[in-house]
Amino acid sequence: MANKDCAICGTHMESVHYNKIYCDSYAQQRQRERSKIANKARYHANIEESRRKNNEYRKRYYATNKQKMRKQAKAKRDKNREQLREQGHQNYRKHRAKHKKCVVCGTSLFLQKKQKYCKNCTPPNLLKNLKALVGCERCGNRDYRVLQFHHVDPVNKLFKIESHLSIEQIKSELPKCIVLCANCHIKEHYIMRESA
Repeated sequence: MANKDCAICGTHMESVHYNKIYCDSYAQQRQRERSKIANKARYHANIEESRRKNNEYRKRYYATNKQKMRKQAKAKRDKNREQLREQGHQNYRKHRAKHKKCVVCGTSLFLQKKQKYCKNCTPPNLLKNLKALVGCERCGNRDYRVLQFHHVDPVNKLFKIESHLSIEQIKSELPKCIVLCANCHIKEHYIMRESA
């Protein structure tokens, strides 16, 4: 027997065996944790076993009563055909309502799960439409093929708008730009170089 301190909490333990290093409260806590883990493992093992038994029972029952079950299912389908059709329509509508929408315009993206944008709002198409809508600020040209974005203040320019395909990045950069046709854009840069 000896006087010792608990290795975890530091409380003084009087007259304990030499091999004891934890106080009683910590030992009880560890025992409770161990029993919880053991109970959890037992519970999951029991669930797996019961699932396996249920599956085996279902297979055996279906194998012995196959014709009977088919007749019952057919009778149920014939009886409730109209109700099932309406229920299918409701499920379709519900699924469609839950489905993703275009981030920009809100159009439904049904059966296009991984898309963020509809066909018209993909970043390249969105930029084309925006250019055609605004037109060149100098000459008024509205042909999107010759229109370009010009940064009014080159110091604030983070990137070239056409090179980025994220709507969020484009939105952050658009307020710094004006739309110019290629000729007016070149003239603008020439004037900027001359004045500098």
